Amino acid sequence: MTASKILEARTKKGFSQGELAKRSGVYKSTIQRYEKGAKPIRRNLEKLAKALDVSIEFFFQEDRNPRRALNSGIGLAEKIKKVVEFTSAEQRAVEEIIDQILEKRKVIGDLNGIVSKLPR
Repeated sequence: MTASKILEARTKKGFSQGELAKRSGVYKSTIQRYEKGAKPIRRNLEKLAKALDVSIEFFFQEDRNPRRALNSGIGLAEKIKKVVEFTSAEQRAVEEIIDQILEKRKVIGDLNGIVSKLPR
């Protein structure tokens, strides 16, 4: 089961997490955990399916959307391979994020070097 399937069904219905919690009887915090990848218990899955008007099997169907597949628990190397499917603008955004992370790591490394040379 992918967490994205709960999110997909919820957003398709136009429900907030709070609204789904009220309609299903499943705590909002539990729904949040499920949407982040926690494994749901069967009873809660049944409640969510009923509130979302989907079958339980829906939650286990493979997600064929390549962009959403990035959030489905695949490894980093596989996610990076998917970047070639992005638009040019999306690829530039990914590149900017990577550049920012690399710059942050460089600054932290430089600061650690300076701190290590300070007298104690």
